[in-house]
Amino acid sequence: MFFSFGNLLTVLIVFIILVIYRQLDRNNRSLEKVKRYSDHVIKNIQGFVDDKTAELRDISIELQVNLKTGKAGHVFGVDVDREFAERGRVRRVAHGRGQRAFAPLHRADQKDRAN
Repeated sequence: MFFSFGNLLTVLIVFIILVIYRQLDRNNRSLEKVKRYSDHVIKNIQGFVDDKTAELRDISIELQVNLKTGKAGHVFGVDVDREFAERGRVRRVAHGRGQRAFAPLHRADQKDRAN
């Protein structure tokens, strides 16, 4: 006989240990659980990044619109200031701290300009 009783007993013990190990491993598939959890976390992070990217894009567009509006308002103010200065309807008066203000010209000032 090729197998003795000791060899058969060893093979039987190894087979029983292998079956028990496979049953325990089947119930505790930690690598699969980690993979599923990491996929879930990656999806959540990707969604968060997409939301923040869209918010940032919206804020950037809003800022560009506000800058253009502000520039247009500034240009309009400068044009109005220049027009009033050319017409001579107002004169600049100095206020404290370098601020500019406008006051109507008096008749005496208009006479001085005419001379």
